[in-house]
Amino acid sequence: MKRGAKGIGSVAKRRREEERKEVENASFFDQNMFSAESVQKFQKEYTECKPFKHILIQNVCNPETLKGALDQALENMKADLRESDCFKVYQTKNFQDVDDNELQTIKKIMALKQTIYGEEFLRSVQEITGSAALSDKVDFSAYILNEGCHILPNNEMWLTGSRAIGFLLFMTPESEEWGESDGGFLELYPQSEQGGADCIPTKLIAPKWNSMLLFEAGHFFGFQEVCVPDKTLLCLAGWFHRSSDSQDGRKEAPPGTEDALVGAGEFLKHSSDSKINEEEKEFLSQYVNPKYLDEEVISQISSQFEEDSFVELKDFLVANELKAIKHVKYLFQLDNSIDKENKRVSYTEGADESAKLLMDLKMKLFASDAFAKLVSAFTGSTGVRRKQQNNGSSAVASEDREMCQSKSDMWQSSLIGGYASFVAKDDYKPYIIYEGGASQKGESKSEEEQDDEPFAQATACNNSLFIALRDEGVSNFVKFVSGLAPGSRFDVTYEAKMRYHDE
Repeated sequence: MKRGAKGIGSVAKRRREEERKEVENASFFDQNMFSAESVQKFQKEYTECKPFKHILIQNVCNPETLKGALDQALENMKADLRESDCFKVYQTKNFQDVDDNELQTIKKIMALKQTIYGEEFLRSVQEITGSAALSDKVDFSAYILNEGCHILPNNEMWLTGSRAIGFLLFMTPESEEWGESDGGFLELYPQSEQGGADCIPTKLIAPKWNSMLLFEAGHFFGFQEVCVPDKTLLCLAGWFHRSSDSQDGRKEAPPGTEDALVGAGEFLKHSSDSKINEEEKEFLSQYVNPKYLDEEVISQISSQFEEDSFVELKDFLVANELKAIKHVKYLFQLDNSIDKENKRVSYTEGADESAKLLMDLKMKLFASDAFAKLVSAFTGSTGVRRKQQNNGSSAVASEDREMCQSKSDMWQSSLIGGYASFVAKDDYKPYIIYEGGASQKGESKSEEEQDDEPFAQATACNNSLFIALRDEGVSNFVKFVSGLAPGSRFDVTYEAKMRYHDE
C-alpha cells in the first residue's frame, strides 16, 4: 500500500463533507417555507384537504437549483421499465443505493436528497402534518411516465408499517402545461365502505414544475395514463418513515382483501361418473361450437389441461350467438360496489334490452349444470363451489373460466394491455418498488426475477374461452387497458373451487 493512502473512515468523512458543502451551496428550499407563519398556514391546509390529509406546495425549491438537479437527472440517471397489473412506469434505483461512480455525476440530486431527509426539513414536515417523530431513512426514487405509462390507485401504506408521510416533487419541465386530455394527472381517491378505493377520484392534480405534494400514508392514489407522445412526466417520490421509537414495523394486509371464498356460494355436486347426457348436449349445442361437444375433442382438451393446467378454446360460441353479441351496444353501467381500483363494469337493472342478451348468456349457459359438467370434462374436476357476488357476476378464485369478446386481430401487442396474466401471489409485494434498484441491461435474470414472470398469459381475443387451474399461491389479473387500445375488453368470468374425481 502506498504511504498516505486513506482508510475507509477517512474516505467516508470526506464524502459526507462534500455532500454537506453541496447541500449548503445548493440552497434548495426557499427559507420562507420554514417560517412559523408558513408552517401554520400549511398545517391548516393539510388538515382540511380532501379526500385525505395532504398539501400541494407551489414553488417549493429554488428554481435555478432545481433546474440544475433536473439537468443532471436527465443526463446521467438510468431508469428502467417496471410493469405489473397496477402500473407501468420507468423508475431509477433508490437513491440510497447509488454507487460511487454514479454519485459523481448526480451530486445535485444527492444534495437534494440530503436536504429532504435533513433535520430541518424533517422537522417542518412533522410540524405541518402532525406526524410522530420521523427517521432519516431514505426511501426515494425518480419516476418517469411517458405515453402509455400509468399507476392505478393503490394503498402503499399497507406494505410496511413504518411509512408515515409520502411526498412527490414534480420536475416536469417548466415550459410544459398539462391539460386534461394529456393524462398524467395525479388522482386522489376516497376510501369506499368496502375498504378499497372509491370509483371516482375526489381530486386531480396536474403535474406542475417545482410543486411538492405531502400526503398522509395509508390512502389511495394513482396517476392517469399519459395519453400524448410529446410530453413526459418526471417526479421524485418517496416516503418519510416513522422512527423506531414510534412504530413497530409490522406489515398488515389492506382492508377488504380477506379471502371471502370459504363459506360463500353454493355447491354443484356431480358424481365421479357424471357425464353430459343427450338432453344437456342438445342444450349446450344452442350456444357452444359443436366440435367442443365431441368426445374425442373433449379427451384431447382434457389431456392438454392435465399437462399445462390451462387451455384456451378458440371460436367457442356458435356463430349466431356471436353475431348477436357483436350487435350489442351501450352494454355497460359502472358498478359502484366492487373493485374500484380496477374499474370493473357489470350489468344492472337499468341496462337496455340488448344488454339482457349477455345476461341471459351468462345466466343460462355459464351458470348451468350442463356447462359445469362440460368444464368438468375439460379439466377432470368433479365439483364446483362458486363465489357469487351481489350483482350476479363472479370473480376468479380457484379455477378461471373466462369468455373473452374483443377484436382478436387488434389485441396481439402487450403494449395496449388487456391480457390476462397468472403470476405468483405476494400479498405484501410493493406495487411500486422503491428498494432494490433497477436491473442493468445485459444482465441475466436472477432466480427471483424469473419467479416473478407469469406462469401463463392470454391475449384478449374474439370468442375465446380460457380455463386455468390456479394453485393457492397463484393470483391472476387482467392488465389495464390503455387508451391507445382499439376498444374495450368484455369478459364473462367465473370462479370455482374444484374437487377431483379421486376425492
